[in-house]
Amino acid sequence: MSHQLSAPTLGYVDRRRGYKSDDESHLVGATIFTANAAGTTLTLVGADGALATGVNVVRVGDEGKIFNSAGVVREEKIVRVIAVASSTGTTTVTFSPTISTNTASGDTLRLVGPSNMYSNAEMDRRLAQLGFTASRVAIMTENDKIYQIRQLDDPGSI
Repeated sequence: MSHQLSAPTLGYVDRRRGYKSDDESHLVGATIFTANAAGTTLTLVGADGALATGVNVVRVGDEGKIFNSAGVVREEKIVRVIAVASSTGTTTVTFSPTISTNTASGDTLRLVGPSNMYSNAEMDRRLAQLGFTASRVAIMTENDKIYQIRQLDDPGSI
């Protein structure tokens, strides 16, 4: 097992970043909201959040990308949650900027940023969530962990 003396270096080249005027992180993390109904180009509609399980728990200010039910990114645009409303078992998440097509049931909002790579322990937890055994994670180097997380969570970055 590698031992971490400082934060992981995430200085790889992400081919999705534009040459100019692209100051957003495109590194994709965990799913924070799943739609169960049709929305609009500005909203996702899903079940109420459950704090006990962490399902559909979204905060104003969260930034992410919207994926369709097949796990394919709808468009390479970073959206920011600007409002969250709950009514009768349904949560509506409003985001900005708009996307080109209406959201649908099964769409997901996934966080962007190094949230699951900021420490070795966090990478270990994410790999366990992705199905790696503890014995496999224990022999992986830091580079192995970063590559596996990128390959499984965000293959578009490779």
